[in-house]
Amino acid sequence: MRAGAAQTNITPLVGTSLAGYFHDRKMVDVRDELHSKAIVLDDGETRVALVVCDIIAVPGDTVAEARALAASACGIPAENILIAATHTHTAASPAGLLGTPRADEYMDALPAKIADSIVRAVARLQPAKWGAALGHEERLSFNRRFRMRDGSVQMNPGFNNADAIECVGPIDPDVPVLHVVNVETGATIALLANFALHYVGGSPGDVASADYFGMFGREVAKWLGGDPVVALANGFCGDINNVDVTRRPTRTGPWEHAEHVARLLAMNVLALVEQMDYSEDGKLRVARETLSIPLRPI
Repeated sequence: MRAGAAQTNITPLVGTSLAGYFHDRKMVDVRDELHSKAIVLDDGETRVALVVCDIIAVPGDTVAEARALAASACGIPAENILIAATHTHTAASPAGLLGTPRADEYMDALPAKIADSIVRAVARLQPAKWGAALGHEERLSFNRRFRMRDGSVQMNPGFNNADAIECVGPIDPDVPVLHVVNVETGATIALLANFALHYVGGSPGDVASADYFGMFGREVAKWLGGDPVVALANGFCGDINNVDVTRRPTRTGPWEHAEHVARLLAMNVLALVEQMDYSEDGKLRVARETLSIPLRPI
């Protein structure tokens, strides 16, 4: 097995529209840089790329163009490239969303930047071994839909709402983790984790940030040492958020709560890393399916 990882800066320029609120926000500053994070794995026969981008969503045309550019530049078949969004709410607007226009200049340039992260990762391929584990985390996520006393279902009913009878949806506590290290030195090449949590951000909302996804990456990288690529991908998170309606937040600083959530998840993942077994063998397989899901009338 060989592996390589790299990240390319995809931070918007000041003045770019940010998506995630119910109105357009023009970016005025940067709290932390946003990235396209690529992990490339090669078993000698099959080569795949896993890419996680700090943005609220990656439209299909952007994915297709980035795949084509990367395939042309480094030979990875387009169908072997997975491109996903973290769902940060303080990144450039990828399409017309909730009253926010598409950030045209930014989105037109994004496919080349995503492809760049993949090409860089290929250039860094090195003998590797990998470990995988499945963690469990129930402290951080809550389903936001509640059955109310009048029989209706309401989203985010508010703190200690006496009319909120019961939660009507699940969470997903699974935390799968992939850790890839250099065969000879044991230094981390990349770590990829996945957790279903809508996002955890801060304020002000007109400052670009990778939200808790970026905070998680920095926390894990600090403990692993060296200069690894650490990516947190999102799961099925549509109605899963970080709002506990039975308890008021005790960390009230602009980004303090997001940092706390990122740190708790990072400690969970690092505990898994400590117990991992590693292998230099294994065969990569790729499966792909296109889903057409109808929009629900509102």
